[in-house]
Amino acid sequence: MKRYLITSALPYANGPLHFGHLAGVYLPADVFYRHTKLMGRKAIHICGSDEHGVAIMLNAQKAGKDYKSYVDEWHASHKALFDKFKVTFDFFGQTSADYHAEEVIPWFKAIHEKGLIGTKDSQQLYCNDCTNHLPDRFVKGECYSCGYEDARGDECPNCGIIIDPVRLKKPVCQICGSGNIEEVTVTQYYLLLSKFEKEFKSYLEGRKPIWRKTVFPFVESLIKEGLHDRAISRDL
Repeated sequence: MKRYLITSALPYANGPLHFGHLAGVYLPADVFYRHTKLMGRKAIHICGSDEHGVAIMLNAQKAGKDYKSYVDEWHASHKALFDKFKVTFDFFGQTSADYHAEEVIPWFKAIHEKGLIGTKDSQQLYCNDCTNHLPDRFVKGECYSCGYEDARGDECPNCGIIIDPVRLKKPVCQICGSGNIEEVTVTQYYLLLSKFEKEFKSYLEGRKPIWRKTVFPFVESLIKEGLHDRAISRDL
């Protein structure tokens, strides 16, 4: 007998859900889950709160709450809404739960021992007033491409480019509002994707008959540019 694992996009623990969330994501998944069970097949429906992100940390601070209390409140709010509309999950978890770290650490060690994780130095912005590192949306400033004055540290909403936060003009800390910012050198862990570019290309060719025609060319274009090592840690 086939077994089905049904997943839904994790709701962001940073605000209330609306009917668009239910109609677009969770009710369709629930309908398919119920249909699968009615057909006598084995199925589980898994979801949970996405509780990691810069916006969550900043909004928790603005609300005067600690991070964990803030995400727990939204997790409970989302779960209550799903219960009200009878959207059924076999498991509805939280990304902040300890069991995730317990599961990931052995995998990290195993990959590191195989030489597929390494360390590299990179440049990052640092706030001298609140003594916080400022990756991604922890900093805003003027876009170095189009001059937009309210560009985020990850992307510019005006011209759409992916931002290198170190290159932002007139950077401002989003934690304390200070402009007393300097560039510092940090050491991060990187997943060495460049080491298995050949294997990934081979895997990709095998997916060509299966993937959508719009998806394959997009992924292929990324591979043609070369696989770049990806930072998997950061200073906060």
